[in-house]
Amino acid sequence: MTILPKQDLWKRTMKKLLLLDADVIMDLHTLGLFEKITKTYEVSVARTVVDEAQYFKRGGKKHKIDISDSVTIIDNVDIESLKEAGHHKKNLYPRHFEKMFRECIEDGKVRRVQFKKLT
Repeated sequence: MTILPKQDLWKRTMKKLLLLDADVIMDLHTLGLFEKITKTYEVSVARTVVDEAQYFKRGGKKHKIDISDSVTIIDNVDIESLKEAGHHKKNLYPRHFEKMFRECIEDGKVRRVQFKKLT
């Protein structure tokens, strides 16, 4: 029987979490939950998302985000491997709901057809 050190056992049983959007990272910082999440989950983030999540606002002030030492940064994302990724909770901000995602997709399609600038 092999007995693993406590830290190794924790890493082997730790749940993995993939954050796909910079807004999620900024909101977790704003709510003061990012550190708690990274202590509970092994968090992975695409490099493009890390690059987008630069600042968050709290108390009327802008704060710098530096998560490079607390997450695994993924440089090459295989889109096919992300089909089942996702988590749905009632306490998310409305911009994270599936309905808002669909509305943004439709808005983008309309703007593309109308050649309007995307913002």
